[in-house]
Amino acid sequence: LSQAETQGIIPKRVNHFIRQHWQEDAKPGSFRLRVKIHKTPIGARPIMNLSKAWIQPLSCFLVDALKPVMNAAPHVIQSSDQLLDKIRGTQVPPGFELATVDIKNLYPCIDHSDFKAKMGNRLRRIWADRFAFASLILELMSVLLQLQDVNFHDEIWAIIKGFATGLSAGVGLANAYLA
Repeated sequence: LSQAETQGIIPKRVNHFIRQHWQEDAKPGSFRLRVKIHKTPIGARPIMNLSKAWIQPLSCFLVDALKPVMNAAPHVIQSSDQLLDKIRGTQVPPGFELATVDIKNLYPCIDHSDFKAKMGNRLRRIWADRFAFASLILELMSVLLQLQDVNFHDEIWAIIKGFATGLSAGVGLANAYLA
């Protein structure tokens, strides 16, 4: 990050923002189960809360940095609210039905190596004129994926496949991967 700042790839304030919680007493995320009472049968989803984790500012930065990637994939919808906004006022012709597709357990199923290969290609296309920035974003995504640690029963667990469900950049990363 310091080298990227020195080379003018990112401003000093971005470097400071990303690194604001990088110290010796940095905290990992925490783990909990979220009961899904609206499902039949009732189930639960594991949630890795990274809101207070030291990597959260990096994840937030990647949310903003990935906006051009998401804008280049207009067919990917990030939420039901976004879907409703897009279809508001749409008239479905007789004989047609509106359908959506969702992927069950997408976050935990994405292989990091495959993700990085696909994202590397995508980032280099999006930022063809800013190769150094694309390389930095790819490197920061790699760091983020390697350091998704959560605390559960006083043990630190590393996520080695997929994205933590509480990762703020998780939706953007998953949607960019699908695109």
